[in-house]
Amino acid sequence: MASPKAIVQTLNEYFDLIERLALKSRSSNALYEQAIFDEAVAYFQQNKDDALRAFRLLVKNGILRPIDQDGAYIIQKYTKDYVLNLVKEQKLGLAEIVKVEADRVGKLSDEVQKALEKGDLALVQSKASMIIDLIDEIQNHLESDRNAIKNIIERAKIMPPDTPLNLRYGEVSDCFEQYVEPMRQFLGNDATGFLNLTLTIEKQLARGMDLCNIQAGSLSSWSRTMKGAQSQIRMLRTQIRENLALFQNELAPLRNRVTKNNRISCSVVALLAKVRKKGLRKSLNVKTLKLGGSQRDVRFSLSPSVKEFSAKVLQYTPAKFSFPEELVSNNDDLTLLRIDDVVENLKMCKRRVLLMEWLKENYPEQSDRTLLSVYQQILQRESKRLRQSDSRESTNLKNYRITYYPHILENAV
Repeated sequence: MASPKAIVQTLNEYFDLIERLALKSRSSNALYEQAIFDEAVAYFQQNKDDALRAFRLLVKNGILRPIDQDGAYIIQKYTKDYVLNLVKEQKLGLAEIVKVEADRVGKLSDEVQKALEKGDLALVQSKASMIIDLIDEIQNHLESDRNAIKNIIERAKIMPPDTPLNLRYGEVSDCFEQYVEPMRQFLGNDATGFLNLTLTIEKQLARGMDLCNIQAGSLSSWSRTMKGAQSQIRMLRTQIRENLALFQNELAPLRNRVTKNNRISCSVVALLAKVRKKGLRKSLNVKTLKLGGSQRDVRFSLSPSVKEFSAKVLQYTPAKFSFPEELVSNNDDLTLLRIDDVVENLKMCKRRVLLMEWLKENYPEQSDRTLLSVYQQILQRESKRLRQSDSRESTNLKNYRITYYPHILENAV
C-alpha cells in the first residue's frame, strides 16, 4: 500500500491528469489500461514516454488499482472523492437552483418595500441580513457554474485534433442549451431580468439608510447591515457580467461551430440522398453553382519605372566570358583542413596542452577563421577528452586577440 505522502506528491505533480481520469470514471468505475493511456497521451500532448511514466507512477503509488487480469483499473476511492469535491464539478440544470434563490430575493424585495412604507427599520435590517445570505448562496452557485463551464471548455479543447466536432463539442452544445441560454435570458438586463431586480433592492436599501440617519432611536448596526447588503449586491452584478462575458466570448463560438457543422452535415446528407434518388445531373444545377466566384474586368496601368525595367529586360544580351585554361588557385583553398585529419593528429598527442595553443602550434599557416571553426568542431566531437578551465585567458591569433575560457586536452591516448 502506498504511503499518504507518496499519494499527496503524485496528486501535486499529476493533478490535472488524475482530475480527467476521475471525471471519466463517473460513468464507469472501471477504466481500462488503453483508455487511461490515451488520456495520459492527450494530457502530455502526444508524448508517449511521459504518458507511460505517469501511468506507472499512478499504479505504483496506489492511485490506480488493478481489479482483474484484463487490464481494468479503478481510482482509489478517497483520492477520487477528494478530486471531484475539489474540482466542484456541477451537473447541468443549476439554472433552476439560481432561479429559485432569485425568486426568494424578489420576495424579500417586496417585504423590504412594505417595511419602508411602514417606517419599520428593524424589519428592513432583518430582511437585509436575509438578502446578504441569499446573495452569498447565489454567488457560490454562479462561481461553481463558472468553474464547471470552464472545465467543459477545457475538455473540448484538449481532445485530439482528429476528434469529430459532434463528439468534441457535444458537451458544450448540451451545456449551452440546458444551462447557458436559460441563464443568459434570466440574468439579462431587461425589465424582468435579475439585474434590474438587484438595482431595485439597492435603491430600497439606500432609502433605508437615509431613514436610519433621520429617524431617532435607530441603531448604527442597522445602517451597516444595509450598507453590507448593498456592497454584496454590487459584487453579485460584477460576477453576473463576468459570467455573461464567459458565455458570450468562449462558449458561444464553440456552440456556433457545432451548429454550423450540423447544418452542413444535414445539407450534405440531403444532397446525397437526392443524388442517389434522381441522379447527379438532375440533382445539381451547374448554372447555380458558384465554382469560381463572380468574374469582373480589372484595368491596371504600369508605372514608368516598370516600363523602363521591362525595356531593359527585352534588350538584355548575356555577356560571354572565356573559361581560363589554367585555374588560378587561392592559397587559402590549398590549406583547407579536414577535421578528421585534425582529430587523428590530436589523438596522437600524449601531453596535457591547451587546445587552441595546440592548433596554433601544429597549423600556423591557417587563418584565424579556420582555427576558430576547427576549434568549435573538435569541442563537439571530442568533448570527453576536453575539460574547460575555470579561469579566463587571452591569446594572440594572426589578426585578433581573443579572451576565452580555454579547453585543456587530457587523458591523451
